[in-house]
Order: sequence, then C-alpha cells, then structure tokens
Amino acid sequence: MSLTQDRQKSPVKITAIKAMQLQDSRTLIKVETDAGVAGYGECHGSGAFAREAIAMLEGPRLPHLGLIGKDPLAIDVHFHNMFYAYPQRGRVVRIWSGIDIALWDLAGKLLGQPVSKLLGGNFRDAIRLYSHCPNGGDFLSKAEWRDRAQALKDDPHGFTAFKVDIHSV
Repeated sequence: MSLTQDRQKSPVKITAIKAMQLQDSRTLIKVETDAGVAGYGECHGSGAFAREAIAMLEGPRLPHLGLIGKDPLAIDVHFHNMFYAYPQRGRVVRIWSGIDIALWDLAGKLLGQPVSKLLGGNFRDAIRLYSHCPNGGDFLSKAEWRDRAQALKDDPHGFTAFKVDIHSV
C-alpha cells in the first residue's frame, strides 16, 4: 500500500536504517527520519547479517533499491524495490520484513494513526491472549502437559491458551 497515492509526497525523508541484535537470532530494525521520528520492526536473523543486508541495500551496486533520502510513506514502492527488483532473495527477505514492519510503524507515528487502521481497520474488537510454550521436555507425556496447563492457569498475566512450537520435535 502506498500512503502517498491520494496526497502529496511526504516531506519527511529516511535518514538511516539500523539493526540491533536481540536475544537468540532476532534483530530489531530501526528506520530513522529527518523529522526525528523512528519506526521499529523485528525480524529473524543476526544483527551482523542485518547490517550486511542493509549495507547491500544502500550500497553502490543497487542504487535504485536504497531507502536513504526516500519518502517513508511509499511503503509499497520500497517493498517492491526490495523484494521484486533484487533477484537473489534467500534469507535477506527476513531483514526486508523487519524494514517493512518498521516502515509501517513509522507511518503510523507520522500520520498519528494506529497501523491497524492504515492496514484497513480492526478485524476484531478483542483477541485471545496466549503464551508461547517453548520447545523442550517430553511432548508425549500427559503429566508434563498437565503441569504446563496448570502453570498457564496460575500465570498472573491472564493467558488463556498457549502456542506450541513442535517443528523440531
């Protein structure tokens, strides 16, 4: 979606894209602007790899793909340039996802709107709050699942369900 279709281009320009390593293999992407407003996105991949991918995106080999100096509200243009104009995608798509999320966060801040509204509005008025059940333990043990369910009931955060990641089982 381009937020600039029905109005003038934004006078705000992107000044920097930064990456910071979080826990495990997650990275926080920060898109900065000349207006002093920043957007944040999270993605999978090391901070070092993210910085390398950003340097490639902004480098002299791919000048048409760079975001520095561009309108942060032209999100669809940036996504198209990152995703479709660069043929060797692989794991770099993860970093582009973080940039895309950061651009949406930034757009919401610049326009004073929740991102959900920019994406078409709320689909629901409420969502079920769930926790993540980390890998580990015996997934076939009824006793272990009973213990996990009890811990969930006892949790003060109000979780009513949990998501289980069993892809590595």
